[in-house]
Amino acid sequence: MLKKDFTSDYAEQLLKQAKIWVEAEDYNKATTLYQQALAIKDSAAMALSNTQMEQIKKSYNLDKIELKQQKQTNQIRLTSLVAITAILIVLFISLFRLFKIRKALKYSESEIRKAAETVRVTNEIKNRFLSNMSYNIRTPLNNVVGFSQLIASEPNIDENTREEYSAIIHQSSEKLMRLVNDVLDLSRLEAKMMKFQIQDYDAVALCNEVCYMARMNNEKTGIQIRFTSEVDSLSLHTDTTRLGHALLSTLTYPQEYEPEEQPEERIIYFTVSRNGGMLQFRILNSPLADENFTSQESIIRHEINQLLLAYFGGIYQVNAQGTEGSEIVFAYPIASESE
Repeated sequence: MLKKDFTSDYAEQLLKQAKIWVEAEDYNKATTLYQQALAIKDSAAMALSNTQMEQIKKSYNLDKIELKQQKQTNQIRLTSLVAITAILIVLFISLFRLFKIRKALKYSESEIRKAAETVRVTNEIKNRFLSNMSYNIRTPLNNVVGFSQLIASEPNIDENTREEYSAIIHQSSEKLMRLVNDVLDLSRLEAKMMKFQIQDYDAVALCNEVCYMARMNNEKTGIQIRFTSEVDSLSLHTDTTRLGHALLSTLTYPQEYEPEEQPEERIIYFTVSRNGGMLQFRILNSPLADENFTSQESIIRHEINQLLLAYFGGIYQVNAQGTEGSEIVFAYPIASESE
């Protein structure tokens, strides 16, 4: 029974029997029993070792499977983490881009509103300008047409009346021509299509010529011009005709002036000085800057002068309520080659 079911106990019994035979000095039987017991012990140890090896293998395979599963799980987690990170980065970039787009849209909306407001104001100014221009053009044009028809329809008109009508036609034609020329000059300057004849010319000589022409125009208006120059001579690189016309407009009345029997005397102080790299023309008590003589013609002339000076890099300033009276200041750059 021990040999069949309990091999280890059977081997112990064999060792005990072998010990008994040793004591009985029967060494042959004892040796046989020892061999049988040792064989059984080795077989049991081998079986145990094999069993333990199988268990170790099973445990190793199990750990290997678990490790593989753990690697797969970690790989899945890493892939998920990378995917989530990429999605978060894309979302962040999208949000940032959306923020920039919204900011740009708000800025564009603000600019559009400003542009719309500018267009609205410009349209109002344009409408007022066209309304005033239509009146200023229609009045002299009606005079020309009306008095021309009177002269043509009345052949027996007396000579004095004919001369009076002709003078009105002539004055209205000049006014109309001057107004049309100013509007054309303003349009060319605004469109930057004005053609200039640039040359080097002495600034003081130009001012003297302008003062001479102004005195001729002011013979019946009571205007006196006091010109002083703080520079002896200075060459300017400019269009003398345009600049001279701009200066002349500040030394005469901006519209047709009908003096009384004794017109009020008006003294204009015209000064030329140098301020760094700019040549400064200062006209004090100019009728063009006087609010009492504000008209469509004066407004157009201010705009023409401002655009003209801006084209050459200068400054045009009007101060109707200066401490010394109404004044206009031209600041014209002195080019290095002119110096």
